[in-house]
Amino acid sequence: MRNTHRIPLVMIAAATVVLNGLGHVPSQSAPPAPVRDGLSEAGAAASCWEIKQNDPNAPDGTYWLQTPTMNAPGRFFCDQTSDGGGWVLIGRGTDGWETWSQGKGAPSALAKRERRPADGTVQLSHEAVNGLLGSTPVSELPDGMRVVRAYNGRGTSWQTIKMRLPKMADFVWPFKSAHPV
Repeated sequence: MRNTHRIPLVMIAAATVVLNGLGHVPSQSAPPAPVRDGLSEAGAAASCWEIKQNDPNAPDGTYWLQTPTMNAPGRFFCDQTSDGGGWVLIGRGTDGWETWSQGKGAPSALAKRERRPADGTVQLSHEAVNGLLGSTPVSELPDGMRVVRAYNGRGTSWQTIKMRLPKMADFVWPFKSAHPV
């Protein structure tokens, strides 16, 4: 998923007030704003797309992300090369996909793009995916979602399917008939 909405950051600078007769208080400059490059927890970006926009040469890899709806930054794999980059990996596997939204497997297994059957099926929870979306409804994602799937049983050829879910507000794994693609 790529989230192209920019999340405005609001910074409030403290004012230094000097009252006549109390002496001089030296002016202090505000500390520099942290760089939102996703390379550290303190520099967590709002999305893989924000990282790509700030650094068009950003490589594929694991980055720190945090949207205003997330309690804390988390590490996620960002695909910065496919279809213009800015995509976050939310699930991977061959068989055994769960149709409920609690997720499956260890989210840390999604830190790499590797597509090996031995890795098993891993899905982020709907709560984690909705956190990554911030408050953006799935139906409003300009580029929708990308599904990359094995084109053959050996997993040596791949097919990309682009999906838009025009009726989906919050993300849930079971797309079914309520959410035609």
